[in-house]
Amino acid sequence: MFLWSVLCGEEPIDAVQRSFLASAAQHTHPLLEAMCRYHVTDEARHLRFARTYVVLLTREGGARLHRRVELFLPAALDRMTRYILSTPRWFVDRWEVPMDDAAQAAWDERDRAVRARAARKVIDLATTEGLLRERTRPLWSPLLPAGHE
Repeated sequence: MFLWSVLCGEEPIDAVQRSFLASAAQHTHPLLEAMCRYHVTDEARHLRFARTYVVLLTREGGARLHRRVELFLPAALDRMTRYILSTPRWFVDRWEVPMDDAAQAAWDERDRAVRARAARKVIDLATTEGLLRERTRPLWSPLLPAGHE
């Protein structure tokens, strides 16, 4: 379960960095761009290993582990994407953002779309491995793009 949690935390930030590099290249300082590219490239090796290893462990763990991962993974991925992609509380406090506005921003459809894009690779892996099934689809619904629940 721990390695699945790590993957749930690493994939979303990787997606954010890739998106940043794709959209902001013209307006980014060359040093920042080079550092992000280096990190994305280096992280790609780790993510590939992690995906391969968690699949191997889950397959070898038998039906009981598979079922536990099936139930655990959507909650872990939802929690990690919210944690990584949400506005930190200190920022809300420092800039006196009204709590209603901060809560609305954290739960609107644009936020859901960003989290769905960031979680896509884990969702694809879960689907391939039979971890996203019809019976667990409601658990995944906060992470699926609108209309795919």
